[in-house]
Amino acid sequence: MIGESDRRQARELMGDAMQQGCRKVKACEALGVSVRTAQRWERGCSVDRRKGSRAMPANRLSDAERARVLAVLNAPAHCDTSPNQLVPMLADRGEYIASESTMYRLLREHNMLMHRQASVPVRRHEPTPRVATGANQVWSWDIVRHEALLDRVAVRDRHAQAVAAV
Repeated sequence: MIGESDRRQARELMGDAMQQGCRKVKACEALGVSVRTAQRWERGCSVDRRKGSRAMPANRLSDAERARVLAVLNAPAHCDTSPNQLVPMLADRGEYIASESTMYRLLREHNMLMHRQASVPVRRHEPTPRVATGANQVWSWDIVRHEALLDRVAVRDRHAQAVAAV
């Protein structure tokens, strides 16, 4: 966002350039400002007055419908089922209470969006690093395509020196 003093200086520079015969587009390009922004500054609209839409969607769930969705999500029969699995299950029974994204949104609003399965979620961890301070300490194997080895497995030490071909 550009400060008021910078805007004033930019408007003065553009005015000077245009008085000397420069086009507004070229003056704006030189300052790194779009022409639309310069026009807005000239009208005196320097404050961003956007607040977003205040209109509520016509298909918004009522409080009773939201409570029903949460009750279904937390029912003992569905407490370990994700909305991704629950929506098709309900559709098979001919029920539709809310979309999958609405269910996820409600769970997120009520801080209930977590692992819903009976199993423990997978925990990723980095492998322990192997550090070699000298030769012959860390060994690895590699499949090397070389005409002399004919696709054999080569054993190499840490410093990539071929030791043996099996």
